[in-house]
Amino acid sequence: MGLDPTFLLLAIGVTTFAGAVKGAVGFAMPMIMISGLASFMPADQALVALILPTFLTNIVQALRQGGKAAWNSTVGFWRMIAALVIFVLLTAQAVPFIPQAVLLGALGVPIVAFAIVQLAGRKIRFDARNRGLAEVLTGIVGGIYGGVSGVWGPPTIALLVSLDTEKQESVRVQGVVYSIGSVALLAGHAGSGVITTDRLMLSAVLIAPALAGLWFGFAIQDRLDAQRFRRWTLVILAVTGLNLIRPLLAIRPDVRILVLTGYASITTAVDAIKLGAHQYLAKPADADEILKALAVDAPPPSQPAPSEPMSVERLEWEHIQRILAEHNGNISATARALKMHRRTLQRKLAKRPVRA
Repeated sequence: MGLDPTFLLLAIGVTTFAGAVKGAVGFAMPMIMISGLASFMPADQALVALILPTFLTNIVQALRQGGKAAWNSTVGFWRMIAALVIFVLLTAQAVPFIPQAVLLGALGVPIVAFAIVQLAGRKIRFDARNRGLAEVLTGIVGGIYGGVSGVWGPPTIALLVSLDTEKQESVRVQGVVYSIGSVALLAGHAGSGVITTDRLMLSAVLIAPALAGLWFGFAIQDRLDAQRFRRWTLVILAVTGLNLIRPLLAIRPDVRILVLTGYASITTAVDAIKLGAHQYLAKPADADEILKALAVDAPPPSQPAPSEPMSVERLEWEHIQRILAEHNGNISATARALKMHRRTLQRKLAKRPVRA
């Protein structure tokens, strides 16, 4: 395999941890493996190393509720799967030519933004009439990034979260999509020159620790209720999104991340900065404000206390956002805590926040 024993043990440890996370929330294994393994081996070797563990753990994940359930998930999301396979095959040939740091950074930024918005309680939903188009676009984006990096999970997760997919179905759909994607990735790289016998041997060695971690993760998943599962999914999605941005920041430390939102609150601002954003602006913001926020010497977004107290409407908005965050974005639980009708709360959340 041509790998130092110390590095081999590190690879086993990274793979076991990646398997456990995957078992718990259904995804993130390729992202953890590619980032962990690439820290002590070439990126293309790390890409090959994750192929077999990823494929087999996805098969186990997809079939956990039986073959019929897996087939139903395949039929239910066939558009996304077809688009993903096509674009994995097309883009895998470009691995030697595309700067992965830039590509992964371009994926990581919108993924982090999506996770922040979801964690803040703003649920993004696709219109059922547009679901087919959403699946195709998700497959295309996932296929482009998956072909060159082995990472296609975040777009899939974003779609499943936005569709409010039930926990078991979400994990099963991921297993199906990623299994088929792994086969396409292997086929695509068969002609790219990236796969060698030594690298495939390392990939085979990592199967056992991946499966061991997966079964441990399954035990965790079974204990998670739906709300905790969704929260964990979004937190890990945000962390993995930031990890995708990290290589871009390493080669371009001057890159600045700005969150621009029409639903600003103190809670979401704090979450955004904790998750790696440099600045946070509320809409409407003009070009001068955006350029100032993106400046390297811009001060951190910790605003001084206002000279005048907040309006009653603004205080209400901030209070609702804080309670919503405490209840992990659960509208019903937040409405009960606020002693407010659920529909009344939904109407308030649908409005843009008032100025302070």
